Amino acid sequence: MIDRRVRISALANFQGLLGVLFIGLKLTDYIDWGWVWVTIPIWGTLISEMLFENLLSQREQRERRIDDLERERLKKWTNQ
Repeated sequence: MIDRRVRISALANFQGLLGVLFIGLKLTDYIDWGWVWVTIPIWGTLISEMLFENLLSQREQRERRIDDLERERLKKWTNQ
């Protein structure tokens, strides 16, 4: 799980640097893009982090439910 977080962190760093680069290029008139396109790397970083955290929390909840079910089954089995 730590390995996945490192990959997301590296992706976020890359997207953040790309966003700063695009903003600098826009402010110095090297690119003639709209501000929406210039800021896409920054929004992409936020969205990808939110999706990743959501997926992780869903996985953890599912694992907790499975553990609870296994404990209940074990408890029933040992009581019989």
